[in-house]
Amino acid sequence: MDGEEAKKIIDQIRNIILSRPNKENIDMNDSKEWVEVQEAIKYLSDCVQEMNVFIKHISAGELDVIPPSRNNFMAGELKGLQANLRHMTWQADRVAKGDYSQRVRFLGEFSESFNEMVSQINKREYELKQQAEELLQTTEVLELIMDGLHEWIVVTTFSNREILYVNGAARNIFCQNENESDCNEDNYSYAKDILEQIQKYDITKDEPLIIDCEKINRIFRCRFCKVNWNGERAIAHIISDITNEKEEKSELERMAFKDELTGMHNRRYFMKELKKLINSNIPFSLCSIDLNRLKYANDTFGHIAGDEYIKTVAKVIFDSVRSYVDIVCRIGGDEFIVILCNCPEEIAIRKMNEIADIIKSTDREYPMGISFGVCYVEPNTKLSIEDIIYIADKRMYEFKKNTKIHNN
Repeated sequence: MDGEEAKKIIDQIRNIILSRPNKENIDMNDSKEWVEVQEAIKYLSDCVQEMNVFIKHISAGELDVIPPSRNNFMAGELKGLQANLRHMTWQADRVAKGDYSQRVRFLGEFSESFNEMVSQINKREYELKQQAEELLQTTEVLELIMDGLHEWIVVTTFSNREILYVNGAARNIFCQNENESDCNEDNYSYAKDILEQIQKYDITKDEPLIIDCEKINRIFRCRFCKVNWNGERAIAHIISDITNEKEEKSELERMAFKDELTGMHNRRYFMKELKKLINSNIPFSLCSIDLNRLKYANDTFGHIAGDEYIKTVAKVIFDSVRSYVDIVCRIGGDEFIVILCNCPEEIAIRKMNEIADIIKSTDREYPMGISFGVCYVEPNTKLSIEDIIYIADKRMYEFKKNTKIHNN
């Protein structure tokens, strides 16, 4: 063998190591020894190439690939690795199906990690089952509690708002099927409206839904709460009948703005409406009215007579102004305010004089009369609320002084 032939053999062995195909045979003499060398190199090349293809499939997770041939004695350990990996895959599949008895003992450190993972999964599943059981018991307790409440409670799925549960108070009201034997058909007619509204309502608004059922003249408030119901995302709808609450609130508001003796609005209402008129740039005449000699009526004929005096004046004023346009208020014991909207000052003064004449002509055992002052307020006025009241009061006292009227 000369140097050129040796170089060719070395190149072939290098190609085998680098997984490069040998494209040609070495042209050597025909001696038996060199033929055996050539055949050995070819056998080595075929074994290595076959092993590389096999390893490529195994590394890609293709564990069902056909292993190298029997004559490839170099691939023995790789075939064993394939068998182990296929068995471990089967074990992993068993674990996925709930068989936590599986253990791996043939892959060293990997076996330890695999076995620890299976133990942790087993432990976690046990804990989840315990939690699910506790949650189920909690749900049962919640149902018992909610069944004892007077408010209607409807639990629906989070996604499409299908009913999951209704408590005892709502059971005869909210029925999924109109033909259910325990369903009150009269109630169901308006309960459907309520359900439709709560099913469409956007709970991200984070505020209660107010439902006005005109059919039965009732008002409901629906509050929302996200809950986990038997492991499912859900929404609890707490529905309260607030009709009486609304009526009581309206009554309180009415009382807050009404004078009990005369039925007129009071000072609080007067200040609120005066501010609204100024902000709306509506022209008006504010008339400040004071009863003459109310103290004399009280002291001489008693407070019942004084109350009659006040109520008589209130009725005359009520009857003399425009309903739903003008504003009439009693702001003190003998003080009244009349706001004549869109009314010039001269017309307002004329109207006050007419009211004064009617009151003066009323037949009583004590003299009756009023003093008044008028302040006209134009649109976009620069006058403050205090300025307007001060001007009207000042003119009222000038009126009283000029007519020499005393309250005693």
